[in-house]
Amino acid sequence: MSTIVSIRSEIIEDLEKYGVTQSSVFDPELIDDKIVSARLADFDKFITKMLPLEGFYQLVNNITIDCHKDTRTVGNLTFTDKTTYYQADLPPLVSNIGWKNIKYFGVHGYEKNLNRLDLADFVTRKGARYTADEPIYAIAGNTLIAKNLSEGFTFALMMAILADPRTAPDWDDLTSDFPTPSEMAVKVMVKNSIIQTPGVPDLVNDNQRALSQPAPQKGQQQQQDE
Repeated sequence: MSTIVSIRSEIIEDLEKYGVTQSSVFDPELIDDKIVSARLADFDKFITKMLPLEGFYQLVNNITIDCHKDTRTVGNLTFTDKTTYYQADLPPLVSNIGWKNIKYFGVHGYEKNLNRLDLADFVTRKGARYTADEPIYAIAGNTLIAKNLSEGFTFALMMAILADPRTAPDWDDLTSDFPTPSEMAVKVMVKNSIIQTPGVPDLVNDNQRALSQPAPQKGQQQQQDE
């Protein structure tokens, strides 16, 4: 896979061949946003055609797990619930493939994949099918809540499809692989989008006309000079 920076550079290089040199068109943030949007558009096509989604998953490291115990105050007394639960803020996930948006959530090293439940089951069930201690989790919006985690479990590993890969806590534009199985399709969509920007088509057409004009012959050049 390529990084988002390398994809952006190749897009700019191709646009320059068409004579597009406007600095406003080459704003890195603008192009990166278009790359992310094109990836999502391509993702929707994969779903429609029922193609494998493997290339869209990315590893997300160091998701912080916070431990919570609810407390209630009655008069001057504070009561702490016996039940401990855990919470993590997740980067936004794609939402149109159900639970397939997360393939793995657990400890680093792939030693334990937590059992995912819907929110209703999570609230009513204490644990697992056979023991009350199996780690379980549910997701509400961009928040993950979990029970029965081992003591000291403060960072999690997740393999998931994010709506925007850049929102991962460990994302780096220069080194992180941009998760797309069809990089070429993304580049084409972004270039087409930029070329359709007001004012840009004129630059492209003028440059193409100039390139298509045959070079003047030597005799013609002399006549023009006279």
